[in-house]
Amino acid sequence: MDDLRAARMVSRPRRPAGIEPVVLDDEIIALDTATAMLHHLNVPAAVLWAACDGTRTLGEIARAIAAGSDQSPAAVEAQVLDLVDALVARDLLTLDGDDRER
Repeated sequence: MDDLRAARMVSRPRRPAGIEPVVLDDEIIALDTATAMLHHLNVPAAVLWAACDGTRTLGEIARAIAAGSDQSPAAVEAQVLDLVDALVARDLLTLDGDDRER
């Protein structure tokens, strides 16, 4: 595992303030109150997003998801990292040390 990936796996992702979730079945519609943007989170994204409360590392979250999956831990980890990148880009998650203004 490269250093950047290892560093990301020990970060504690969290949902930022100002995101109002509405749960629809197993999916989430997230309203960003700062921008009035709606974001649809499918089941995998909703599961990950709900787990990101700042108390567990990304590695711990990935291992928990892998334990309930038929995929290998490495495959789940790669998917989690990709999904985290997408959620961070949309301001739906923040990582340790990310103090950007919303």
